[in-house]
Amino acid sequence: MKKFAPVLAVLALILGACAATDDTPAALNIPPVAFDHPQAEAAIQQANAALAAADYNAAAGAFQVALANWPVDESSWQGLSQAYGASGDVSGQNYALFFGERMEWANSLHPSAAAGAFENVLLMNEETPFQDTRIPDTARRLSAFYRQGLVETRARQSASFESQQTFGQNYLIYPVAVLSGWLILTHVRSKLTSPK
Repeated sequence: MKKFAPVLAVLALILGACAATDDTPAALNIPPVAFDHPQAEAAIQQANAALAAADYNAAAGAFQVALANWPVDESSWQGLSQAYGASGDVSGQNYALFFGERMEWANSLHPSAAAGAFENVLLMNEETPFQDTRIPDTARRLSAFYRQGLVETRARQSASFESQQTFGQNYLIYPVAVLSGWLILTHVRSKLTSPK
């Protein structure tokens, strides 16, 4: 049995390395969310028209619809801040500025880093809750957006990589596995049948 200990250790390490884990903190409980960029674009057009017509409440509502569908749009956060400011809603303007000021920075990060940044906002909220309850709700939505974007990006990269692989790269594992199994069986059989 001592002869097989190194092999078993290597197999255990390989299996451990293959185990997939989600690096989202369990306490955050961020479910998948649906996002719709075309619907966000339509809402942005409505919001800009309402803003131009000085209908600030309608503009704020349309920007909120846009951000519900595509929460990383920097111009929507700026427009929402402008609409709230023009209507005299200081709390709403601060909320829009809070996220609007972070969007350019977050969009420049790797998706998992951006998701982590908004998850930190959620963790801060657990320690000392924000007065504006929209902040943790929006942070949760942004984290979900970046996490789902990361999954989609990885899937596209994987599909692209697999389409570029040759036949040998895709299927070489099978003959190697069969050959390895045959060598192991041959070695074990020779040890069992050899005179002691």
